[in-house]
Amino acid sequence: MLRFVSRVLAGIIAQMVMFFGKYDRRRLVGGCYNTRMQSGEDQLNSVSGDLSRSSDRVAQVTHWLRGRLLPQGEGTLMIAAYTVILAALISFVINHHDMPAWRFYTVVTGLATMFTLNVVLADIEARIGSQIAAGVHFAANGAIFLLVNWAGLGRGFTFLPFLLFILASQAFLMLRLLNAALVTAALTGGWFALFWLRGYSLPEALESAPSIGIGLVFTITLSLTLARFSEQTRRAEALAERLRVANAELEIARERERNLAAVEERLRLARDIHDGLGHHLTALHIQLQAAERLLDRDPARVAPTIALCREQAHAALSEVRRSVASMRQSPLDGRSLDAALHALVRDFNQSGAPEAHCDIHGDISPLAPAAATTIYRAAQEGLTNARKYAAARQVTIRVTFTPDTVQLSVEDDGIGERATPGDGFGLAGLRERAEQLGGAFTAGPRPEGGFRLAITLPVATAHAAQGITL
Repeated sequence: MLRFVSRVLAGIIAQMVMFFGKYDRRRLVGGCYNTRMQSGEDQLNSVSGDLSRSSDRVAQVTHWLRGRLLPQGEGTLMIAAYTVILAALISFVINHHDMPAWRFYTVVTGLATMFTLNVVLADIEARIGSQIAAGVHFAANGAIFLLVNWAGLGRGFTFLPFLLFILASQAFLMLRLLNAALVTAALTGGWFALFWLRGYSLPEALESAPSIGIGLVFTITLSLTLARFSEQTRRAEALAERLRVANAELEIARERERNLAAVEERLRLARDIHDGLGHHLTALHIQLQAAERLLDRDPARVAPTIALCREQAHAALSEVRRSVASMRQSPLDGRSLDAALHALVRDFNQSGAPEAHCDIHGDISPLAPAAATTIYRAAQEGLTNARKYAAARQVTIRVTFTPDTVQLSVEDDGIGERATPGDGFGLAGLRERAEQLGGAFTAGPRPEGGFRLAITLPVATAHAAQGITL
């Protein structure tokens, strides 16, 4: 009755709310539905979170078991230990089930404990260290080995003595040679002592000695061989990894070298453009200015000036063609240095003031292309700057050959302070070339006026400079 009345009152309240328009029935029902859905979603999310955490735990345990039961590398020898322990357990259960219960369960429990200790050996080593873990391992497993053999030896075939081979092989892998031999001797002596404790006669004990000895020798030899193979494999893998890293670093170095070569090539091209094409364009510009001044006052003198402009333009075009045809083309074009310098001065004088002279002193010795080109470019730069910046009347080029050095100086009588065009690219390029060849470069105003550019190169370096890129 109360339930019926509550339902009626709820219906009346809902109709009144809808009548006054404050709430919508859909919103009311939807709110209840949404509340229930939210609660269900929360429960579902909680269950999903629990399932996810459980799945993660299962995955961790599975990964741990896979790593312990199916180890890699030197750990693969543990698979042999697992096999022998399980074989001993199964054969004992099948062949000695009629043994007294306390002896039967002592052997089964001992073998299960030995199997477990071998499984968790890696974790024990990680916690307390390999040396302490090895001591604990052989103390516990040695005691279990003697216990299960004392309780399980009887008439009929058994795998229990073969546990000695597993412990011996592990001893020679985990301990030093002397300690491993002592552990093996102690376990072997203890095993033979069990025969005496169990009432076996000496001849019966000695019957199994040859098979035990041969088994120990074979097992230890095989274990050491596999350990040496695993060690060599690990070293080979480490060497391969170092080789891979070295190859990667070498590739990075090669890429850096290629980038550096590209930068050097760009700098060389910039120097060649400045020293070659820039020189001709400067002369062409000056001649055009002269022709412009003579055009109104003395038209008859314009024609030779135009001819010189044509020659300079032709020379500039030839320079560009040579650069395109051969990136390492020398401006000397097969000429000797003295002949190239005299030709440079002659062409310079034909294009107007200032007047240049070239003096060469000493015994002229042949230079490597890089050194000869550097001397030529320095003379060319000095002439260009004298005409462009110094307002000079005279320019003198002096080349001096000595047994140890070759020296070049370009001096003018112009405006020394204004003769330095800041840190121009041409002077900076000459300084770089001189340093590459082991020489020295200076440029600056002279005390008596004018400007002086000088470069000195060692003759030995100059002769050996075939590989310098210019």
